Amino acid sequence: MADVVVIGAGAVGCSAALHLNRADPALEVVVVEPDYTYAHAATGKGTGGLGQLFTRPENIWLSQVTLDVIDAWATLGGRGGHTRRNWVGGPTGTCSLSVSRM
Repeated sequence: MADVVVIGAGAVGCSAALHLNRADPALEVVVVEPDYTYAHAATGKGTGGLGQLFTRPENIWLSQVTLDVIDAWATLGGRGGHTRRNWVGGPTGTCSLSVSRM
């Protein structure tokens, strides 16, 4: 019987399973995903984005840690050649504009 069952093998579910296993290798973690092809999964359909322009220090820190994870993806068991160096737009940040009408 599993110690932990993670529902969904998208980015969040896989990350949760990975970090649970790294925190306690003896923990039996099972990931349940109904779509083994991931063709209909939300993670693969998202456009994504990683902003670094925040006012709260914890949000800035989380973005910086995320960039470190992306750079180390192959050592975490990831596949493919995606690094932040070959992202469209590069690692320079984002610009968000808001227009309000009165």
